[in-house]
Amino acid sequence: MSAMGDIRRTLETLWVAAAALFAFVPFAGNLILSLLLGRRARRDMATLLSDLTATPVDEPGPPGRCRRVYVIAGEESGDLHAANLVRALLAADPTVEIRGMGGPRLAAAGVHLDHDLVSMSVMGVWPVVRSVGLYFRLFRRLLRLLDEAPPDVFVPVDYPGLNLRVARAARRRGIRVVWYIAPQVWAWAPWRVRRIARCVDRMLSILPFERGLFARAGLPTAFVGHPLFEHLENAAAADPGRGDREPEILGLLPGSRRSEVRELLPAMLRAAREVRGEWPDLSLVLPCRGEHVRAEIEGVLEREGADLPVRVVEGRTHEEMRGMDLALVASGTASLELAYYGVPMVVMYRISRLASLLKRLLVITPHVALVNVVAGKRIVPELVQAGDLATPAAAALRAWLRSGAERQRTREALAAVRERLLVGGASRRAAGFVRAL
Repeated sequence: MSAMGDIRRTLETLWVAAAALFAFVPFAGNLILSLLLGRRARRDMATLLSDLTATPVDEPGPPGRCRRVYVIAGEESGDLHAANLVRALLAADPTVEIRGMGGPRLAAAGVHLDHDLVSMSVMGVWPVVRSVGLYFRLFRRLLRLLDEAPPDVFVPVDYPGLNLRVARAARRRGIRVVWYIAPQVWAWAPWRVRRIARCVDRMLSILPFERGLFARAGLPTAFVGHPLFEHLENAAAADPGRGDREPEILGLLPGSRRSEVRELLPAMLRAAREVRGEWPDLSLVLPCRGEHVRAEIEGVLEREGADLPVRVVEGRTHEEMRGMDLALVASGTASLELAYYGVPMVVMYRISRLASLLKRLLVITPHVALVNVVAGKRIVPELVQAGDLATPAAAALRAWLRSGAERQRTREALAAVRERLLVGGASRRAAGFVRAL
């Protein structure tokens, strides 16, 4: 029986691998359809975003009997939020058995970790291709676990590449699936919402408008609040005493991946150099999010910023954020962290000219930066484009440095975003939905 099970799991894994290999076929069809229906999709998304302020959080029902939970988080931010979810689950019921794949935070929270996905996080075509064999083995191992020691609930945390396939396999085996932190497919691939809905029992969203988006696809969805803001609130209160002071501090946050540092830090340094020509006392600080990018940062600084007094700080990212007056930041979670601290920012990301064209054709949200998406309007500049990033970034910084009133208006808009997402108990609420299902 075990041999037959191994053969079946191998065939299932091969089928999933083949489907992933030829995923471009349905993708091309959906892409064409998206181009044809793009105006309607943008109108629908605008309607959802306009209802941001009217979306209260949802509360779970009475808990069921949940003995075993399996969690998968594949990136650093997912590892953090999954760990807080696990702590909330164990606080409610210390007897629950939790296994999973993730990173060091999940392990520290008490999860029996089957594999460290965070350390092997890869981006780009060739790194992914080189990792195919490992993902093949991991998926087959997960299928064996789902067959031989099935959890009561599978909890994928973002990371749709692997999680969507595991969720589909779990659902076929009668295992309940509660997805925590919805993949951001709503920005440009709305057809994937239907795919997710077919293999998930409940979605736990962290952005208010996601509830209506997934609910329209027939997927029961609860808005539980944003765990990042809850984490920041618990870790350290925002500095209420920020004011205009000398020297002012400009933060440089080029991202946590080496590729992001290579693409964005040179443009950030050029923008900073332009601005310091007029404000020579402007102080520059670069929080380093890990040793894995330190060498890349130092290499770029040596080549592109030897004349700039950039202070590189490792391990104190949030302490440094609280002290920033302005920031240049890579598009992503860090922009929400700066919003929590009320720091006016320019959101940047370099893309190819082809990607820039596709962005204009395919992206259905009126904004790309998460801060602007949550606000429902553009409150900070977003430069997600090909070509020159430094010149428009420097122009935005000058506008804030010249006008205290303009900077104050931006801070007030960021405070509104903070209030919208700072809903206490996000992790506890999410854990309640896992137990209720």
